[in-house]
Amino acid sequence: AARLAQLSPPARGTVELAAVIGRAFTYGVLARATDLGEDSLVAALDECWRRRIIREQGGEAYDFSHDKLREAAYAGLSRARRRWLHGRVAAALAQMHAADLERVAGVLAGHYEAAGQPAPAIACYGRAAAAARRVYAHAEAQAALERAIRLLDALPAADRCAQAAHLQEALGDLRELLAQHGLAREAYAAALACTPDADAVAQARLHRKIGKTLENERAGYEQVLAEYAAAGSLLGAPDDGRAEAAWWDEWCQVQLDRLILLYWWRRPEEMAQRIGEVRPLIEQHGTPAQRAALFGSLARLTGQSCRYAPSDAALAHARAALAAFPPAASPEARAPYQFALGFYLLWHGDLAEAEAELRTALAMSEQIGDISQQARCLAYLVVVHRRQGHVAEAETYARRGLAAAEAAKMLDYSGAALAGLAWVAWQRSSAASPAGPAEAERLAQAALTVWQGHAFPYPFHWQALWPLIGVALAGERLADAIPHARQLPDPAQQALPSALARPLAAALATWDAGQPAAALDLLQQALDLAQQMHLD
Repeated sequence: AARLAQLSPPARGTVELAAVIGRAFTYGVLARATDLGEDSLVAALDECWRRRIIREQGGEAYDFSHDKLREAAYAGLSRARRRWLHGRVAAALAQMHAADLERVAGVLAGHYEAAGQPAPAIACYGRAAAAARRVYAHAEAQAALERAIRLLDALPAADRCAQAAHLQEALGDLRELLAQHGLAREAYAAALACTPDADAVAQARLHRKIGKTLENERAGYEQVLAEYAAAGSLLGAPDDGRAEAAWWDEWCQVQLDRLILLYWWRRPEEMAQRIGEVRPLIEQHGTPAQRAALFGSLARLTGQSCRYAPSDAALAHARAALAAFPPAASPEARAPYQFALGFYLLWHGDLAEAEAELRTALAMSEQIGDISQQARCLAYLVVVHRRQGHVAEAETYARRGLAAAEAAKMLDYSGAALAGLAWVAWQRSSAASPAGPAEAERLAQAALTVWQGHAFPYPFHWQALWPLIGVALAGERLADAIPHARQLPDPAQQALPSALARPLAAALATWDAGQPAAALDLLQQALDLAQQMHLD
């Protein structure tokens, strides 16, 4: 403070303006924000430099020689002068970067906010959030949106609601990507409360997004369906005479999301009927991404109907879905379809290609910060390596998958990760590792327990059942192995190859006939075959 007090009034005013800009500043911003002429500004800067208040950083850049000097200069400003100076700096930055405001939107927003100008501050925070979203800087985007929302009360009532609807929906989209389903739903509800009744398309979109948060939380079927039905009711029946692209876009998306709901809840007949009803309209009016999603639903329907047995048709639909995207489509749009291709390649038996596609999808999901998609990719990368007997790789992916699934609160994939770790422990069981069988059994039982808490049957229980059967047979506990074996051919589970289904069915029939010794031999044959086929 004593050093600053020694400056001449023009130099002191320049230091105060620089302190408002920040630790670092440029001559260009100072020149646009100050009342001093060029000669006076250069003299003031020279005085500050000679007194070692500021330093030259090359070109026209400067910074304070110590941040305490900047803090003291800023603290010495009255509230009114501080606000005024922030306004001057904001105007200077907006003038300098008029052609590319997004580059400085976050900084500009902070100056507008400090200047007591909420309307331009909110607009700039919105720009900053959009720019951060494009580079997947989600924490920055969320902070910008939340700051903008906090400023809404300072706007006139007539402007507040429209701004709130836009910002809250953007915040909901970001939270949903980050698997914050409850918080996303709160944001969508706040947006819906601010959306006028006359805007039926926007209201429908928000009801659909609320339904998606519930679906991703594995809420009850009727609860999710009610939101999708509300969206459909607001839109009304399709009419080929409609010209509004926004209406068709939302109508197609509601139909596609309802198809995914039917898939999760294992309603293939209803799903097939609905695809037949909506497919012509989606193909005619949908966007490229929506036509890709239609192929994705066809892949899901085909895969589920054949109980995930190898299917050329399911794989062809998955390839068509990915191919429907334009080359410039974002990773956020492509990642689910890249994953789906890897998923159906896995069940088709094309392990090398499946691994490549799943790894690509995982990299995309990590880039965009989609924790739910990461959990899916990791779960099936475990299976890829189980199918090849790669114990170390399976363990690595299973541990990563467990962390991702728990973060996203996805019980199905938490169970899959535990089952993968159970298989690892089972494979490492030996005389040198007597704890291995017990650990394998504990982890596999934990997987089954987790899946029991899931809203609908997870079709890949074999991931936990084979280790349980193997441990039980190794311990000569046939009575414990039989209940696990009975679950494998369940119609809700992935279909077994016929070569494996036959000895398994014979083992169960022989046990039921009261012939435990023969049943033990047959079940051991089934286990040996599963291991030879890498289907354990």
